[in-house]
Amino acid sequence: MIANFHYVTGNKRGEELLKEIKSYCRSGGQWVQLRVKNESFRVVLELAFQAKRITTHYNARLIINDFPEIARAVNSYGVHLGKNDMSPKEARSYLFDHQIIGSTCNTMEDIVEVNSKGLVDYVGLGPFRYTETKEKLSPVLGIEGLRLIKEKCNLLGVNLPLVVIGGVQLEDFEDIFNCGVHGIACSSLVEQYQDKEVLLNKVDSILQNELDYEKFETSG
Repeated sequence: MIANFHYVTGNKRGEELLKEIKSYCRSGGQWVQLRVKNESFRVVLELAFQAKRITTHYNARLIINDFPEIARAVNSYGVHLGKNDMSPKEARSYLFDHQIIGSTCNTMEDIVEVNSKGLVDYVGLGPFRYTETKEKLSPVLGIEGLRLIKEKCNLLGVNLPLVVIGGVQLEDFEDIFNCGVHGIACSSLVEQYQDKEVLLNKVDSILQNELDYEKFETSG
């Protein structure tokens, strides 16, 4: 099952990164994507093992960004692949059967392509707006862009869960979920809250009040 709210680790490193993950999971967070850029394979592998211990302790799910080999080594819940990373087909050969694959998409064409191959379990769709977390940013989608993509998905019968990412703030949640997407992923929003429980309570309140869960019966 794909969660409705994802924490994607941002620009923190080492022990600070692990403290953020622990704080998030201890406060009730259920989905963590370990995204570590500009570090060696060995560093990412060690962080992944430590992140897996944390998420397992708190019954949360860990997704590894970019590295199917590391996802297999730590037996994470799955892997998330960017557009310039290994293809889902190649990644599948590294993973255990139970591990899932997420894929970054920026356009409807991207979604149609990954959907046609049947190897992806969810889509990370964005960027919603400008964000400093990612170096090479694709054109922002905004609410109208999200709405148009979701309408096209419905018309084409594409049922992949869409998880919106990129500069999303709490005040955006209601409008984004009203587009009919499955979830939201955040980095800066999570890390700017020292008390993660406060944030997660706010998110849970929005989910309870705004989501029509029947929308997600075919995508959960």
